[in-house]
Amino acid sequence: RLSLPGFSQTNPLSCESKELIDENIEHYHIQDSTNNYRLQNIHILRIPLHSLGTKYDLLLASSDSTLHSTSYFAQQHNAIAAINGGFFDVRKGGSISYIEESGKKTSIRSMRVEVIEDEKSNINGAVSLSLNAEVLIGANKPSDEFLQSEAEKWILTTGPLLLHKGERQVLLDGSFSTKRHPRSCLGKDADFLYFIT
Repeated sequence: RLSLPGFSQTNPLSCESKELIDENIEHYHIQDSTNNYRLQNIHILRIPLHSLGTKYDLLLASSDSTLHSTSYFAQQHNAIAAINGGFFDVRKGGSISYIEESGKKTSIRSMRVEVIEDEKSNINGAVSLSLNAEVLIGANKPSDEFLQSEAEKWILTTGPLLLHKGERQVLLDGSFSTKRHPRSCLGKDADFLYFIT
């Protein structure tokens, strides 16, 4: 059983199913219809961190000009699993997150590249993959800091951060945080990386 008290979810959730989708990757399916909302379907993939860079590669896929589904990107890379991780233009397509690969900015239309002191934003996080296949999840930084660092294979700005260094983060008040939408989340603990939708 799982409880998510940190995210306005206090009732226990029951795991409907658990399956092994690859040698090391576990898939959990959780359903909940006990609250005032419609049925919630939660999917969690649990990937051992020690298998990244050896058994599995964590790739970043994007488009600057076309709207593609996550499934499309997964098929293009022959992926076992994929999750939406950044922001995209729902009308015209293309990524609007800051993306850097091999030390070069690859996103043309970044929604928010620069961090402005004391400015609050839902794009307050960054995910990167280090050269030794370590997944780093942290706060967004100015693009110059990202570009000066050569320690990452890729960087993606995203958000909002829900937890940072073990501390629950304050979400901005507004429909992005308060309205029901499909959501995805990337998280990790000492042993596992989690893809959550």
